[in-house]
Amino acid sequence: MGQTMAETASASATEKRSILRKFERREIIIATIVGFVAGALAWLAKMGLDKWVMDPLFCKTPDTFAVCQNAGSISYVVALVLVGILAVSVMHAMRLYRPLLIAVAALASIWGIATWLGPLVWWQATLWDAVIVALSFLLFGLVAQIRRFGLSFFIMLALVVAFQFVVKLI
Repeated sequence: MGQTMAETASASATEKRSILRKFERREIIIATIVGFVAGALAWLAKMGLDKWVMDPLFCKTPDTFAVCQNAGSISYVVALVLVGILAVSVMHAMRLYRPLLIAVAALASIWGIATWLGPLVWWQATLWDAVIVALSFLLFGLVAQIRRFGLSFFIMLALVVAFQFVVKLI
């Protein structure tokens, strides 16, 4: 029937000892959708920066050949930073737990992915980027649910280093 005070106190103590906070379905959906939209916007912004900023400014003279050669990577990094700021503000407005940590870790983990996606057709690259960013937002959203900030930060840092190792390896 009803719980005794001892049972209620025991259940309350068990909840307090849990290392993870509850990751609600709403938060999972929001993190994934924000990641998907951020990934698509990042690739589209990269294409725009390539066409309207990098090519006209750095690909007209032989003096700026080194910058022109890396224009795709530079454009993608700039696009990731801009989209990351937007993603943090949207996740904060949607009341996600630790939105800055999620966005920084997710975007840092996919930092060099433009070299993989560059040869693809624009719509395929946009779709793949959106899916990869959505999955990274979801993963780091799950890791952010660890109550201890230090532990959560350390795990995210280890994952970012591991992902960057894979990105550079392949």
